[in-house]
Amino acid sequence: MAKLGNNQPKSSGNLGSNLDVFAARCTAIRDFIMQKFEEVRSWWMEIWPKLKEAFMNIWNAISAFITPIINAIVTLFKWAWPLIESIIVSVWRT
Repeated sequence: MAKLGNNQPKSSGNLGSNLDVFAARCTAIRDFIMQKFEEVRSWWMEIWPKLKEAFMNIWNAISAFITPIINAIVTLFKWAWPLIESIIVSVWRT
């Protein structure tokens, strides 16, 4: 048998062994990734209700602050728009 650089005999049986080692390593990597993915999924499912509640509290606070401001701006424009419109029309005609 001819020898390779790593002093192992060259044989066709070695190819199957290498494929088995490669398949075992791929399986180990896949299992590791799946385990970590499951840990992240489990963590996310655990914290999601609290996170959702926190987001809703933040949104409600922002909404409570912004809504009166928007209503005031709308009221101001309802009052001021006829004045703005008359100024624009008079300037446009001159």
